[in-house]
Amino acid sequence: MFVVPLMLLGVQQAAGVELANFNVVQNDFGNNATSVNFTIPTGQSTAGAAVREGSNAGDYNLDFSASQGGSKDDVANGVMFPFVTQNFSKHFDKAGIPLYGVGTASAAKSLLNNGTPEDTADDYEQYFIATAASNSGIELNTNVSAAYFPFSEGWITGAANNTANGGVFTSINAGIISSTGNNIVTLNGSPTSTTGTLFGGTNGQHQLFLPTNLNADTRTDGLLFVAHAKNEDNYALSHPSASGDSFHIITRDNGSNGTSTEQDPVAFVYVPFGQTNAVGTPIAMGKVNGDGTFATVNDGISDTTLVQGGATVSTSIDGLYSLTIPGQDPSTGVLMVSPESSLDNTAASFDNFVTYQPNQSGGWDIAVRDIGLRQAQLESVGAIPAFSFAFMPFANAPTGPTYGNFSGSIGSISTSVPEPTSLMLLGVPVALALWARRRSCV
Repeated sequence: MFVVPLMLLGVQQAAGVELANFNVVQNDFGNNATSVNFTIPTGQSTAGAAVREGSNAGDYNLDFSASQGGSKDDVANGVMFPFVTQNFSKHFDKAGIPLYGVGTASAAKSLLNNGTPEDTADDYEQYFIATAASNSGIELNTNVSAAYFPFSEGWITGAANNTANGGVFTSINAGIISSTGNNIVTLNGSPTSTTGTLFGGTNGQHQLFLPTNLNADTRTDGLLFVAHAKNEDNYALSHPSASGDSFHIITRDNGSNGTSTEQDPVAFVYVPFGQTNAVGTPIAMGKVNGDGTFATVNDGISDTTLVQGGATVSTSIDGLYSLTIPGQDPSTGVLMVSPESSLDNTAASFDNFVTYQPNQSGGWDIAVRDIGLRQAQLESVGAIPAFSFAFMPFANAPTGPTYGNFSGSIGSISTSVPEPTSLMLLGVPVALALWARRRSCV
């Protein structure tokens, strides 16, 4: 397969995906800026990721402005994806009662002012990670990580929002194609050669179509990572359509057992197989079944096993998976994870969420939990997909998507960042990337 790494097209590149791991220490039983210490362990971030002051219980403030030419409007310039990096945490409530549990993380945003409250023209938005315990929904102090995808790098990413709580989506925040003035992903439109579209439902179930020039089969050619995008105790899941023409995205309450959904803002990013870091090395990524095998898809011609980058997975406890990546460990990058929903919305995976933490072998223990009547429990969903993962390294973080099966042009993409990155996908076989997605004829 010929792939087109953007960094090889001779265009100016942004700094790359911004990444960080964070430690959270609870200092007292309150919900004040002094109640938690929110820090980045030494060496565990890219240059443009930072902690912003004012974090409190279950709300952790981030700052990516250093990567955006000094622009503080991180929300306008990209999308942040949060991950819970403890499979079980101890937290004290306001009465000092110890609580043991696990939860989910949302990509929430704060409206801030440059210091002149009477002048709202200079207001801007930055992200914070909001965590909530399952099933109680209370704010949970737990370690987290984050990946920030700048629009200027050409990622198929965005966040859909609604003005009324529980209402239909009214806007989408995504990169802009300068030649047309359109978003890379539009809301309730029609997919074209240069733009995708998100059909926003009214019941927390949505459908994402990619730009047609990608010629992408969503079952085999890439992974979708999703996140709930509001300060509430909800989370998101996704799965490819049966035909491979789109992705389905679902938002749910993290305390709701069964098939119910919730209409709330959602964020997404498409990471194609063949994706490389900034120096052309394939990153580790894949989709894992509940039985610990990598998902395999047959398109009527051949089998495609969804893994690359030498990653291995094993399991000996239902719902708990050990991931190893050659040359990497939890201190060298951010592991992105995203739970898989089901084609008919009734399989066991429909109400599951995913967390992870470092293990003693230099890898990650990934936990898939089923929401039940009480605390969420580990669950294996058997021989169907349970979650997707992609490892984003701090060193040489990806500077844009590496598309395969590409034809034509996606366009010149720009954002409000000063001196924005401009990039053009030329649809020519400029590089042949070697990657480990296994394909065998049948």
